[in-house]
Parts: sequence; C-alpha cells; structure tokens
Amino acid sequence: MQWQRMRGRGVLAGIGLLCTAIASAQTGRINLQVRPVWAGMSMSQHMPCYADIENSGVDTSGVLSEVAENGGLNIEYPVELPSGARKRVLLFSTGYGTATFKLRTRLGEVQDRMESPYGNASATYGLIGDNPDDLVFLLGNSKDSSDQGGVQTGGSKPEDAPDRISAYTCLDVLVLGEGTERLSDSQVNAIKMYVKSGGGLIFIGGVAKSASTDSRWNDIRPASNLSLENRMVNGETLTELDGSSAPWGKQIEFELGRGWTTDYGFGSVGMLSINPFESPVRSYSGRRSMIMKIAQRNRGQAAGGFVGPYLQTLASPGYARSGVVVDPFEIQAPSSGSLAWVVLGYIVAVIPVNFLILRKLKRVELAWVTVPIISVLFSLLLLRSTIGLYKSSAATRTRAVVALDGRGGEGVVMGRSEMFFPNADAHDLKLANMDGTYRARMENDYTYYGNNQAAALNFVDNGRNLVAPACDTTNLAFREFTYLQTSDALKGIRCTASKSGGGYVVSLTNGSSQELVTVQAFTPGARATVVEKVTPGQTTQLRISAAQLAAKPPQSGDQALRLANGQALPIYVQFGVKGLRVGPGWGEMHPGSNVSATIHPVVTGGQQ
Repeated sequence: MQWQRMRGRGVLAGIGLLCTAIASAQTGRINLQVRPVWAGMSMSQHMPCYADIENSGVDTSGVLSEVAENGGLNIEYPVELPSGARKRVLLFSTGYGTATFKLRTRLGEVQDRMESPYGNASATYGLIGDNPDDLVFLLGNSKDSSDQGGVQTGGSKPEDAPDRISAYTCLDVLVLGEGTERLSDSQVNAIKMYVKSGGGLIFIGGVAKSASTDSRWNDIRPASNLSLENRMVNGETLTELDGSSAPWGKQIEFELGRGWTTDYGFGSVGMLSINPFESPVRSYSGRRSMIMKIAQRNRGQAAGGFVGPYLQTLASPGYARSGVVVDPFEIQAPSSGSLAWVVLGYIVAVIPVNFLILRKLKRVELAWVTVPIISVLFSLLLLRSTIGLYKSSAATRTRAVVALDGRGGEGVVMGRSEMFFPNADAHDLKLANMDGTYRARMENDYTYYGNNQAAALNFVDNGRNLVAPACDTTNLAFREFTYLQTSDALKGIRCTASKSGGGYVVSLTNGSSQELVTVQAFTPGARATVVEKVTPGQTTQLRISAAQLAAKPPQSGDQALRLANGQALPIYVQFGVKGLRVGPGWGEMHPGSNVSATIHPVVTGGQQ
C-alpha cells in the first residue's frame, strides 16, 4: 500500500514536471525583442520603445511591463498572441540608460533588456526618413551625442514612426525627411499635436518626395505656392523647392537656399527650400547652422518652463475651501514636533500624573479605567487634524494647461491631478483620451522626478490611450500623476492677428461652449490689458502696440513672457476656462481645480 502511494506521488510529480517542461518549451517559442523608436538616441525618462513579439507556439495572451529598478510608473500593456502572430507594441521606459521588459503569459515569462549610454545633451533631434541616420552631421566635430551643451540625434523610418503624441515628447525638434509623404493620417495628427504641445518641426525641400508637398500639412506649413527650380552651385545642379511665405509665415534667407518659419501652439515650424541630405548641400559647411536656425530647438524647454511650475502651484487654501464642507486636500497631518510633544505628554499623564493622583485619592485600583480613557483622549488629540478625512467624499483636484492653435482645433492638455479615495477598493479613474504620462521638459533639468505615486495607479495602455480601470487603494488614500491628454472641449476657439500700425490687433472668438475668463495677450516684454470674460459665441479684441513688441523681457525670466518669443509672431493669448474638467473623472471636481489655456494667433495678411 505504501509502495502504491509512493508510486502515485511519483506519477503526479512526473506529470507536473512534464507540464512544466511543455510550458517552458512553449514559452521558448515566444520571442521578445525591445528596441528604441528613435535609433541612435541615448535612453532617458519616458523614452518610447517598440517591443516586437513573435509567437511560434500555441495560442496565448500576455501582459508586457517594465521591470522597474528605481521606482517609476506601473503601466501594463496587454497583448493577444494567437499562434503564428507577430505583434509590435509601443511602450515607454521610465529610467535612464537601461530598461528591462518582461512579457508574462499563461505559459511562462520572457524578458529582454535594452541598454544605452547615458545622454546629457541639451537638445535632441529626431528624423523620420528612409535613411534614419542622416542627421548625424548635427553632432558636429565631437561626434559625441552625450556631450553636455551639444545635441543628440535619433531616427525612424516612416513606416515605424509612432502615432502617439507621447512618443515624440522626448524630442526637441523633429525633421520630416524623404519618404514622409507615406505617413498615415494618425501619424500626421500625432506629430501636429506634438508640435502644438511645444515641439519643433522641420520640412525639407529639394527634389526628393517628402511631407513638404503633402496637402495634409497645409494648415501649419509656413510656405506656399511651391515649385521646383534648378540652379548651378559650384558646378553642380541644386534643386530647390521654392515658393513664398504663407500668410502666417516669415521668410529667412540663407547663404545657400532660403527658409520659412511659423508658430503653431506652443511649438515652432520651419521649412527649408533645399534638402540638407542631397548633393551638393551635403558638402555645404553651413547646413548644420541652417537646421539649428530654421526651428527653435528650445521651444519644448520654454513650454516646460511655463507649464511645469504651473502644475506644481496648488490653489490657495481660502479658494480651495470655497464650497467644500470638508476639504481632504487641505487637511494637514501633525508635524513630527507636534507628535513628539503629544507622545511626551501621554507618557507624563499616564505614569507619574495618573498614578500620583490615584495614590493621593487612595484609588490606585482605578488605573485600569483611567489609563484607557487617557489613551483615547490623546488618540483624539492626534487625530483632530485628520478626522475630517472620514467625512470627505471622493474628489479630484486638477491643475492643467491646454495648448491650442488659432485655427480652432482640438487642444493638448498638460495636467496634474490629485485624487482622494475615501474607501478601499479597485476604482475606475474614468480616464478619457489620455495619451500618456507627462514630464515637462525643463532647461538644464537632468534630475529624476515625477510619478512615483502613480506606481499604485495600475495603468493599462491599450495601444491607443492610457486607462486606469482598477486603481487599488486603502481607506483615506491619496494619489496623483501628471499626464498628456487631448480634448475637444475648447475646439472652435479661434484667434487671429492682423497688422495695425506698428502693432497688431488680436481677435479672439469663443466658438466653444465654455466661458473664458481673464483673457490677456503677452509679448516677450509686456502683457496686454485684461478682458475679464468672453462668453460662448462672443469675439473680443486685444491691441498690441509697437512699444509692447519692442519691450525687452524682464531679467527675472518670466516664463510666460519667454514663451511669447515666437518664430514669426511674438504674441500669445492666455485665459482661464471656467468650470472645465479635464483629466480623471474620479469623484467630484474640486473647486480648487484650475484650467488655463494658451493659444497662438494665426496671422492674416502676412509678415513681409
């Protein structure tokens, strides 16, 4: 009997080993390879990567995630893997230099590791083109993309270009090279929204096919009436895609060829009449400086310098408490000093004072009653500052900036939300059109910061946007994160600028259903008169004088004024949006929430 039981256990163990071996064999038929989207770039926070997955085994499904070594975001990427499938997943690394990703399936787990040298360049240029490494000449003489104060470059072929805004925010400038006329509509839209949020964009000229003559870019391209022209330069034929400035563009003359620039949202757009990757331009000594001048590489940093501090500024306590019975975001935990005094007071009250009094009354036996009472009293003393949390309801407090263009398109939201959860549960944060997490690009900012608290939010990236259907929390929990989101709530708000004397008349038309408040225009050196309110359907005008345009920026470095230093028109319009909710839909909208929008006027009548 004993032998039979042992034999039975041996059979079960053998079956278990066989199942494990089969699962291991099937897992071995899953291949995972992770690579950066922008080949050649050093790894940095929020770096886009592609995970190429091939399943030559049985049908399965899995979840991709990053193995975080130093904290960071907790994002899962679900993927279906039928037998014979080849899938590509866009995902993001959250650290510097090294990233490890794992794919968990029902059959087991596979990993891949991606390493890159640390980069500390002050500007990053990306190229979409048939030859993705054509931008290496920007590295200059050092050929070292990690040089502080220099640049680094990376490239992607048109068919590999991402269709998510978040995959471009690691770039300061994007160049649309040869073959970019093949970009899909979703790729084109993502790039436009990236520029609107603060990126730089460059179109190239020459004879090669590219996005320069693609009609889908007509609304932001700074040149029009384009045609090919040939001329001789040093005995070689130079082909230019020449034309004239669009009404919103400004022309720039170079030693070889010409260019046009304009502004779009927070970003800048440039176009060259020549192709810097063709002969005879390849041998032109000034092509590096031409690329540097045609689009502002610091626009993303200027936008980050404006948006970043804004997101960190919370509502004042007086305003935040307005209309709130108990405000969970304003309740402060006791300081360490207060805790120390309370604990010391408790020890004194329980031992010497309590027993001295009871001894004097000759009722020491009552200590078993008085000690619990004193403990409860001191516990209430400790909890007096946080007891209000038990009365608070679920709420979200948001600070956000919405970047708009003057043509009335949808906006790009750069926001930060704090959420209060009164009960322990798995909560749906009700995220809509969330493109990804956001990290403001700050000048000379090489430190790690950001979304450690978001690690508990259980994000899911479904390949189109970010959702959080099951945010696990304890009772009385707080969470926060920063994000990039698209919104059509302000679609229809148009802003134009026309010359008037030495200045401009800026017209703002509110074609949305939102009420705009505290409307003001600003230039690099001055701000215009404030218009208190613009209701839906209303148009208001702001006059910018020649003196305001000529005023020098203050030495204090006002980021809003710095942001106004545009390529073609140094004017921006900023306003608040009353009652607009962006970001998570969790709980009640906190009255301390604040949404500000910034729009760049479209010039009518030209700059020449």
